[in-house]
Amino acid sequence: MKLLDTHQYQDRLCFLDCLLIVVFALGFHLYRLGSVVPLSDHEGLVAVTATETLEGNWIVPHFDGQIRLQKTPLMYWAVAGLGKIAGGINEFVVRLPSAFSATGVALLMAILAARMFGRVSGIITGLAVAGSVGILWQSHRGIADMMMTFFVVGSFVSFYFALENIREGKSGLRYMVLAYIAFGLGMLAKGPVPAPVVIFPLALYLILTGEWREWRKFHLVLGVLICLIIVGGWVLPVLSHVGNAVWRWKAEYISRFTGGFAEASKRPWYYYVPLIFLFGLPWTIFLPTGLTLPFNNKLKDKKRELLYIFLWFVCGFIFFSASEGKRSHYLLPVLPPAILLSVAGMIYALEIRFDRKFIFRASQIIIVGSFIAFFVGYWMITTYLPGMAFYYLIICSLMIASEIIALELYLRVNLMSAVTVTALTAGIVFAVVWPLVPRVEDHARDPVSAAQKINESTEPDADIYFIGRANAHLIYYAKRRMPQIPDSQDIVEILKSADRKGAKQRLVKKVIDRVAGIIRQNKRIYFITSGPRYPLLKSWTQKRGEKIYEILRIPRYFSRDKGLVLFSNKPPAKFGKAGTPD
Repeated sequence: MKLLDTHQYQDRLCFLDCLLIVVFALGFHLYRLGSVVPLSDHEGLVAVTATETLEGNWIVPHFDGQIRLQKTPLMYWAVAGLGKIAGGINEFVVRLPSAFSATGVALLMAILAARMFGRVSGIITGLAVAGSVGILWQSHRGIADMMMTFFVVGSFVSFYFALENIREGKSGLRYMVLAYIAFGLGMLAKGPVPAPVVIFPLALYLILTGEWREWRKFHLVLGVLICLIIVGGWVLPVLSHVGNAVWRWKAEYISRFTGGFAEASKRPWYYYVPLIFLFGLPWTIFLPTGLTLPFNNKLKDKKRELLYIFLWFVCGFIFFSASEGKRSHYLLPVLPPAILLSVAGMIYALEIRFDRKFIFRASQIIIVGSFIAFFVGYWMITTYLPGMAFYYLIICSLMIASEIIALELYLRVNLMSAVTVTALTAGIVFAVVWPLVPRVEDHARDPVSAAQKINESTEPDADIYFIGRANAHLIYYAKRRMPQIPDSQDIVEILKSADRKGAKQRLVKKVIDRVAGIIRQNKRIYFITSGPRYPLLKSWTQKRGEKIYEILRIPRYFSRDKGLVLFSNKPPAKFGKAGTPD
């Protein structure tokens, strides 16, 4: 693969190249990480668990006082460690590991692309990864997926460098060690996802290229030992502390993959197809071209490199699509190779396949199409979100101006200058959009105001229980424990039972008995549940001769048709300024 730039054949990035990519990426990935956008429910899980980690639960993670083994602990440790340094856990601290990981992914992909296709390709790839929709968005989400993606990328990059050394007759030991360490840390960040995402494509690549014959040089025994030390150093203490840890892991990982969770049935097998194009914008318009390159006879000299990236993306994409449990952020580990393939497709299309005249005409069509889309979008914005019309004009103006400037730079200067403008525009657009998130979302679902209303409606030391799944960011912003009924142990019992229907019936009875015991207490107890569940609870308590009293209702909090209800076993009390009943 060749660019017109005669200096592109250098296969290493210099220090200034790396610095450029890091500064560019951090400038956008760190932008307003803090409280401008409240934590999501998933981020709340990390925040609360990291807070309880700081309280002493470093081996066995706890959320809201209950054991949480659904995720491996590296993200909790990272947030807790940063919180210790910063003097507390807040939105910025929760999201900081993801921001650093996103920048690390951009840098590693730049290094890999430079080694495969030349220095200019590396710089373009670094800017493209850092300035893609998915990476920009996920850099501002404090969940484990971005950190896990960094280590998955580290595994692939290190393994590729090891293979190159082996082909040249050198020892690939140091790179193999780095690959195994990255793999182990990825498992600790969000295991066991890296196992199929890394092992399947690498094994298939080695089989197709015939390099499996060099398996003795892969130091597999050492690799297994490294991974056992990293992952086993946490798993073994957990097994000694939690008797049913294996069942808990099975409930989370196997049941989620096979559809044991309710949300699984709502998403079809092709769920990730449009998402991969959305997350990779503006670069993935060239992804279809990039996917054909490993089979293009004109690129025989780069077939091995293209196949490596192709299998990384395709095998991972098939794995995630085969899973019954699908969520948008699960796709992150295959986004970097998708963007690299898109960059390769862009370079091939613009520098080799099409001439400048064709590109100029195609760009004119795209720009005209953008203007048409602008007017249609403006009508929709003014109709449904009139308060956002001004920001919409800013965003569209930036994007259309970027298209025109990038085209001019490409035709008069070179491709890299056009890519730089496009990546900068993507980052600037994100910087405009990110602070607007709370203004676009339903205000009824704001966890900060909901937590404040709950605290104002209850005594500071009152017991509050969640009936149903606990809302993590509500617990974080309320700064108080709200134990979940049923607890995690009860849910595990359902998932490990062969008679799932019977187990659910037993669980309902157990929940009823537990709630009944709490309601009968003489002191005031509060409960939080969803709007549809509250009438059922009220009817059930009336049949038992008990009474419950609605204290607070927030419509649409959980969803459009599921509001939040706070109720108590005692009549409502009025609170004075000191937070005690009058």
